[in-house]
Amino acid sequence: RAERRGTLPTNRLAGQQRRWLVRGSAATAVLAERYRWWVLGATTLLAGVGIFGLANLETEFSSAAFVPDDARILQTYDTLGKQYESGFGEITDVLIEGAILTPQAHNALVEAISNLDDNPWVVQQSRGAEALSPVSVLANLTTDPDFMAGASNLGLQPDLTVVAGADVRSLYSEAFDIAPDTMGQVFSPNDPPAIRVAISTTAAEEYVRELNAQLTADFAAIAALDEVSALATNEHVVVTVVIDALNSSQTSSLAITLMAAMALLTFGFWLEYRRPMLGVITIAPVIIVVLWTYGMMAASGIPFGPVTATTAALAIGIGVPYTIHITHRYLEDRRRFDDPGAALRSTTGHTGGALVGSALTTIAGFAVLISSSLTPFQQFGIVTAYAIGFALLGSVIVLPSLLAMWDQWHQRRHEPPVGSPARMRAVQLSPGSTGR
Repeated sequence: RAERRGTLPTNRLAGQQRRWLVRGSAATAVLAERYRWWVLGATTLLAGVGIFGLANLETEFSSAAFVPDDARILQTYDTLGKQYESGFGEITDVLIEGAILTPQAHNALVEAISNLDDNPWVVQQSRGAEALSPVSVLANLTTDPDFMAGASNLGLQPDLTVVAGADVRSLYSEAFDIAPDTMGQVFSPNDPPAIRVAISTTAAEEYVRELNAQLTADFAAIAALDEVSALATNEHVVVTVVIDALNSSQTSSLAITLMAAMALLTFGFWLEYRRPMLGVITIAPVIIVVLWTYGMMAASGIPFGPVTATTAALAIGIGVPYTIHITHRYLEDRRRFDDPGAALRSTTGHTGGALVGSALTTIAGFAVLISSSLTPFQQFGIVTAYAIGFALLGSVIVLPSLLAMWDQWHQRRHEPPVGSPARMRAVQLSPGSTGR
């Protein structure tokens, strides 16, 4: 409508190239024109630092992290957890299943309970480790003369082990009849039978891996028996398993996503321009962005967790479109300019300037999370800002340097890059060109 009325501000719109954002973005082209090797050297060095950071990045998850920092309950939680051992009555259960009603299994269980006396993460009493099990029930019943008379006939010895050929099923049933409440907590006579060992521990979230490893060693004798399994678990162990699975799936899914994106871009550039190498060049900065992001997380002390685990996907999801825009704009600008430097300045000035505005507004949107009272979301806001900022640097600074090298390589081979005026004039002479 403005055009029909003659009020369209054509002069103002035509003057967009004089805006500071366009001019500032275009100025970065000098890095690709004159200092591309320095840019790529610094990029490689920082990528190496990112790999080191990724290797040393801590993985953490705490349910308390999802409580507001200023909540009174969180202060109470910290006080009980840090100043008073086992302030929450932490219980770690070991579930033993399989062929457990044999003399060998019972004696191995007695050995495992004895091993807990040296476990630094187990609460100790005057009589040994604080652990509820069929062995502890039998120990309490040794003061009952009637029980001991029958138990001795079934093979129970004073040290709570049993003789070879003992009838362990009948022994446990006898204990179940006398102390059904206590024995019912640690022994299930159903088919298949199961034994529960409830251990008072103090590992909490900080040392749960060490506790799990130590309990595995303590119950190694019974777990080594044929058709018998022994598995320790509590809420912290479950969280650890989830985090390990998260790490594993994140690594595999990240690799699959990057390889799929590279394959798609390589095929696309081969199909359209017969230049498959452009696909590799376009995805390379995104790989570097992911490494930079992880390195920055390690440097700023932000752990890898369920919330920050989405950062790599976010970096890829934003970084790939950014680099695609730059590569395609450069190919378009090479149709306009025989000089690759002029094409670089046009690309970084126009598409680069648009990406700067897009990145800044996206960062601002996610940065709102930094004001959250929940630590995981604060960290997510910070890491997202890292990822988007690095995606911008990778597309506006790193990728133009790679494109300049690619362009120079073709010039040295006397092959005009795809899209250049010289290439367009020569296309009839080599319609089946399949260069890199």
